[in-house]
Amino acid sequence: MRIKNLTMSYGNQTVFDNINMIIPDYEKIGIVGVNGAGKTTLLKIMMGILTPDYGKIIFKNNIKIDWLPQVIGDEGTDLNTLTLDYLMSGRPIEKLHKELESMYVELSENVNNESKIYSLINKIQEELDYYDEYNAENELLKIIEGVHIGDDILEKKLCELSGGQ
Repeated sequence: MRIKNLTMSYGNQTVFDNINMIIPDYEKIGIVGVNGAGKTTLLKIMMGILTPDYGKIIFKNNIKIDWLPQVIGDEGTDLNTLTLDYLMSGRPIEKLHKELESMYVELSENVNNESKIYSLINKIQEELDYYDEYNAENELLKIIEGVHIGDDILEKKLCELSGGQ
């Protein structure tokens, strides 16, 4: 990933100015700083949620960036969701399946844009492949076991968890 001349401000408050950075393939990094330093803003720009004032971020193909909010519920999460269901939603597999189903319906109703619809179907299927849809649940269960999250926590609603949990 390469960050070129990235600048972002809110009103007259500059969050960061002219950032340049190269992050090599397979490198693991941490973003640290005081509150208000721009860590979340940078991540939101990387994910395409925010547009910088100037500059750009260049990714290699097949790179996906996502994040867990600092506080569950900050992003409109239903706090009555079971913890396991919330963890399962970390990969957008269900959302992609709904999009795929919608494309097939559109294909059956609209033969004029067949080529465009097939292209969108292919793109969605590539994303499902990227998220390894058939192994996603097993991978999540391995992670859950590895970080020792017990069934007692997995069966609780998000609103029942402590801040540490």
